[in-house]
Amino acid sequence: MKIVQKRSKLPVHAAGAGGVEAAKAGLIAIEGSLTLAIERIYGALVEAELIRGFFSEADKDAAASLNINTGEKILVREVWLKVRGERLVYALTLVDCSATEKGLVEALRAVSEPLGKLLEALKAVYEKLDMQSGVMDDENEVRMLGMHGAPLNARSFRLVNAGAQGPKINAFVTEVFSRELTERCVSGGRPGEKG
Repeated sequence: MKIVQKRSKLPVHAAGAGGVEAAKAGLIAIEGSLTLAIERIYGALVEAELIRGFFSEADKDAAASLNINTGEKILVREVWLKVRGERLVYALTLVDCSATEKGLVEALRAVSEPLGKLLEALKAVYEKLDMQSGVMDDENEVRMLGMHGAPLNARSFRLVNAGAQGPKINAFVTEVFSRELTERCVSGGRPGEKG
């Protein structure tokens, strides 16, 4: 998956920006749970469709993203975040198995639940590091994800513990936002409206 870098660090401030740019900045700059933000926008629960979860060895890029050595065991997890069956966000999560609690790794591999909801249920305190944003502008790659309308906005970040509470985690998350979600944000997130 190729994401063309637009900005190096966030947060992005939407002040002064208008229309679609404000929506993009708003989606990308969400610091808390994306799941909760989508639930507020749509007024409905977000569910996760687990595409696949499997173990692999970290290649050079995965190792650099997770700050681990090449060849270390990782979990690769792909999900769709959906509301009322509508696919809104494609999320690819790489999890460092040696630095993440085993029970959490297994839950992520097998359970169709948004990452944010799993962490919230476990009372995990975490932070997003090295937030970056960009666009996925190759229409073929966008179609391979089951989406349309390149370029699509995307962001990536490292997810790590921010305190002693909850399970330990070291993960790298990439999220690609559907055109529909961006349009909903342009309309102010009012239920039933799109921009």
